[in-house]
Amino acid sequence: QYGEKVSCVIMVDTSGSISDEDILNVASEIKGVTEQFQDYEIHFIQGDTRVTDYTVISPFEGDIPRKFKGRGGTSFTPLLDFAKDKDLLANSAVFYFTDGYPDKWPDDKYGNITWVITTDIEPPWGDFIHYDRERD
Repeated sequence: QYGEKVSCVIMVDTSGSISDEDILNVASEIKGVTEQFQDYEIHFIQGDTRVTDYTVISPFEGDIPRKFKGRGGTSFTPLLDFAKDKDLLANSAVFYFTDGYPDKWPDDKYGNITWVITTDIEPPWGDFIHYDRERD
């Protein structure tokens, strides 16, 4: 959209239970945002049981990652704590892509998160979207 700036936080679960195709779908969604909006700032955080990469993507800096790091277990808390410590959760739309199988669900102290889930799991808090792997 011309003249409109989009600011968001996108976290992606890069644990071993996430398929390469799922991770590529996240990259494709980010690319869609960058093509739809002229001005954007995407805080992209990836990780499994720890933050494995953090990139700021804007028209002026940062590229959509082509390599994803992790492939271990799953804990949402380290990524959420990282975003909270950087003060990214208060004024941005926040999306967390996952299959919904963490070691445990964190409590809801992180504010409004939209969980984008590739399975039929429903999170105990926050908004959620079931991501259809079969869509074209």
